[in-house]
Amino acid sequence: MPLTQTSNSWLADRPLQHKIVLAIGLLLGLFLLASAISLYSLRQQDEDRRWATHTYQVLLQLDHVLQTMQASQVGARGYLLTQDAAQRDAFESANQDLRTHIARLRELMSDNPLQLSRIDKVEEMAALWQREFRRGVIDTLAGLDANDPAQAALQRLRIQSDYLKHRSVSVQEISDVIGQMTLDEERLLATRNQRLDRTLAITRAVNFVAALLAILLGVTVIRLTLRLVTRPLRSLTDQLTRLANHDHDFEIRRIDRRDEIGEIARALQVFRQMSVDTQAQSWIKEQVSSISHLLLQATTHKEFAQWLTSALVPLCKAGVGLFYSYDDARQRLDLIGSYGLRLSHRSADQYLPGEGLVGQCAIERKAIILDDVPADYLHIDSGSGEALPSHLAILPVLYRDTLIGVLELAGFTPSTPLIRQLLDELLPVVALSLENLNRTASVQGLLLRTQEQADELRVSELVMRQQKEVLRDNNDALQAKTEELEEQSRRLIASEEELRIQAGELQASNEELREMTESLNRQKYVLEDLQQETADKAAELAQASQYKSEFLANMSHELRTPLNSLLILSRDLASNARGNLDAEQVESVQIIHDAGNSLLRLINDILDLSKIEAGKMELVIDELPLAGLVQRLRRAFAHVAAQKSLGFTLDIEAGLPTSLRTDCARLEQIANNLLGNAFKFTAEGAVSLHIGRPGQIDVPDPLRGRPLLALTVSDTGIGIPADKLEHIFNAFEQVDAGTSRQFGGTGLGLAISRRMARMLGGDLVVRSEPGRGSRFTVLLPEEPPATAPTKPAAAVERQAAAPHAATAPSAAAGDALAGRRVLLVDDDMRNLFALSKVLRGWGMQVSLAQDGAKALRMLAEEAMPELLLIDIMMPGMDGYEMIRTIRAQARYGDLPIIALTAKAMQGDREKCLTMGASDYLSKPIDLDRLAATLLAWLRR
Repeated sequence: MPLTQTSNSWLADRPLQHKIVLAIGLLLGLFLLASAISLYSLRQQDEDRRWATHTYQVLLQLDHVLQTMQASQVGARGYLLTQDAAQRDAFESANQDLRTHIARLRELMSDNPLQLSRIDKVEEMAALWQREFRRGVIDTLAGLDANDPAQAALQRLRIQSDYLKHRSVSVQEISDVIGQMTLDEERLLATRNQRLDRTLAITRAVNFVAALLAILLGVTVIRLTLRLVTRPLRSLTDQLTRLANHDHDFEIRRIDRRDEIGEIARALQVFRQMSVDTQAQSWIKEQVSSISHLLLQATTHKEFAQWLTSALVPLCKAGVGLFYSYDDARQRLDLIGSYGLRLSHRSADQYLPGEGLVGQCAIERKAIILDDVPADYLHIDSGSGEALPSHLAILPVLYRDTLIGVLELAGFTPSTPLIRQLLDELLPVVALSLENLNRTASVQGLLLRTQEQADELRVSELVMRQQKEVLRDNNDALQAKTEELEEQSRRLIASEEELRIQAGELQASNEELREMTESLNRQKYVLEDLQQETADKAAELAQASQYKSEFLANMSHELRTPLNSLLILSRDLASNARGNLDAEQVESVQIIHDAGNSLLRLINDILDLSKIEAGKMELVIDELPLAGLVQRLRRAFAHVAAQKSLGFTLDIEAGLPTSLRTDCARLEQIANNLLGNAFKFTAEGAVSLHIGRPGQIDVPDPLRGRPLLALTVSDTGIGIPADKLEHIFNAFEQVDAGTSRQFGGTGLGLAISRRMARMLGGDLVVRSEPGRGSRFTVLLPEEPPATAPTKPAAAVERQAAAPHAATAPSAAAGDALAGRRVLLVDDDMRNLFALSKVLRGWGMQVSLAQDGAKALRMLAEEAMPELLLIDIMMPGMDGYEMIRTIRAQARYGDLPIIALTAKAMQGDREKCLTMGASDYLSKPIDLDRLAATLLAWLRR
């Protein structure tokens, strides 16, 4: 049923790649806007600081001018009082410095006309003051007579008095002008400092708002991703699992959405309808076969009718059932069997054609359906009461358009389409079975009559022999009784004639038996056709399973392709190589990257579960050193224990074999799942892993009496209630499964772990107590299952020949990969953009091609690259064909080719290597693994 449109309906209808682009675009837009505002603010701050510094320089220069003027005044006064040449030199030196400082001040104030005019005024006043002092004091004092000190002293006082009386400008006036200039500059400085403070406040506000918007936008993106992508996908995969378990009682939502989720929902609806129809047909065939087999065992008509009504009435959910057999010789319908009929409500035992609804059904050869039954009709009763049926169905039973009988059903509800289809297919089989029973009864009657006639013949022969003895012993008496003998001869002739007639009847009975045999053969063929049809339905179910696998593979490809560019770009942003992102922005990008990784893990878990359910997950048996397994698990989870301040111990029991023959990757995946759950559900205490013998563990019955190893993971976490110990191993089920649950996850880990453990020939058991922790134990046989293949020699040789590319980090790839030439071929522009950006960031020379034909032209026309990166799934010429074409040319025989694909299904790696690829990487591409692979092949 269509969903109610919500405020997010427009976004929900957009394709997944549009949603991702919109989310990244909004984040980038916000980032660019905040960066632009920050750059403008920084530029404004620099401008304000520059002017503030300029003002400080002006104030400092004004202070130098004032101090120089005062030094000149001090020199003048000293010379006026003492006529000391040193004081005059100080006066002249101060005047020279004054001119230098005024010139410097003029340069600094070149942008202020008012201050320039004041500088001019200061310069004029200072020059006038210097000229007047030289003319009125220095020149006059130079002409005094030094021989008469008293007279010289009087002359100095007169000169000083005349100078002070007639001077035009004083040093105080000059100082006042300089002071006015200083006040103006201080006002300018205060204004510029206020503007700088205002700019800083605006910058802080903008940064705060941008950070808040980034957090809100990031949270919104995560919530919308959960609402529009993750939760619908989880719901659809849950419904897929229920559909695979033949559970059809669920409603498929979001079928009106026009994005990938809507397409998946619509496809799931089609699959469910196909499954429902297939199950209905299988149920009908099963019921028809079961009832047919039951009726074939009936030996009498009453037994046949009783078994038929007893089996059919409960299936149709009716209350009363009657079966009338048509007697062709008497031209009437006789009641020979019933179900739920009370004697006090008993209907007529016999009907003539056209008499009542039963007789009318016999004449018309058509079903009669009544939904409004009269009040005085027969009732359906039980020990707790009785009620009037609301629905009545009278159905003819025909064999080759010949009436065999009539079936009447009465119930409270109308027949469903499924029940009507069951009756349509069952009634011809009932007619055939009843006809066979009629013929069998007829043949048995003929045989009985023949046996009676044979007995009479034997009695007649015995009488004849006795008579012959009497005739032989009493020849005279026989002669006397000639007439009686002749009469007996006539009777003998009559008996012989009767024997001939009986022989003819016996021959006719044999003919009827032959026809009966042919009818039974035809019935056998009908049953064989039903079996063939059942096999065809099973084939259809297998095909539906194949469609499911192909659907999951295509879904994986469609989700991994945009995830590839999303993870690469978000990781590149999170690395903040240019340092232009703040911590909150880096954290937002990291949240996007983590959400993408979570979605990738969910896709991988769904694919693993699908492979296990379809029986397509293969095991590769090899020797697994137990010490190596413990070391890898310690490296993987030691930092988790340190972050959560939990104890973490791993130990191996003494006396165990040093290695175990099993599938190393699957066992390590099980151990990672169990340890991951233990750390997730443990807030305090410790987590431990112990490898030893089962000991006190309850071993399942199939594993008892076999040498086993037990890998036990214990924790002191929340524990599991007893009623949920088995539910946690179901797909998508968790202990904490409410809407307010504390712990995340999909609920797939334990389901996959138990199924993998059973594939390895063992099992996964759990013991737990709420509030005190849990103990999960993986039980494994020392010898692998007989059906599991060992590691192929070709795979070992291929892995040995491939370059070792396990530990080279992408951070160190820049120096080694700089200048190397690579050709990247992919039809998806998002992947081309993301990968080319990363490769160029490592200093590589990258050429791009969007299809195989263009890439081949570039190989032929341009300089040959040192390595090729080729996407497998491309329109037109796919990656397989392109690799084959390249390897067919001898000049490219040693050119490294790395295949890239988002499908990542079982057998894809082997197929790529068989086609000629040097190595294989699945999308989303891990940058560390990509860098290590490039380094390994380019160093060969």
